[in-house]
Amino acid sequence: MSTDTIQSPLAGLTPEQLEELGREFDAIHDEVFDELGDRDRRYITSMIEMHRRLAVMARVLLLASRFKPAWVLGTIVGVLAGGVIADPSSLGLDAVFPAFFLGLLVVEVQRPGARLVCALSVVIALALIPVAPPGVPIIASALAALAVLRR
Repeated sequence: MSTDTIQSPLAGLTPEQLEELGREFDAIHDEVFDELGDRDRRYITSMIEMHRRLAVMARVLLLASRFKPAWVLGTIVGVLAGGVIADPSSLGLDAVFPAFFLGLLVVEVQRPGARLVCALSVVIALALIPVAPPGVPIIASALAALAVLRR
């Protein structure tokens, strides 16, 4: 069994060489740090600007959503731009969507026979939640409601 010790490559350097090496590392650190700060600032600023534009566009589309072409256009924009939003909950979208659907539900429940359709949709969604991937229960219940209401 060998008892040789491994010596650090820095052990053979003089104090002046170690100082020079330290200055080189400091220069590399400062260069990387300065570049990252500017790049991060530009990225954050562009994301804030994009979110502001999306919010304005969403409000315009929401106001125009009474017209079917605007509704379809808003859906297409949401599908295409949805992946751009890194964290939907930071914009409050995790709370907006349920509130939006509840608003639609309040209006729809007033139609004849709609309460039965809503109850059927709730049963379908609750039955699928434990076994289906996220999103599938709401889509399945919405499709079932649409099929029943179209008859």
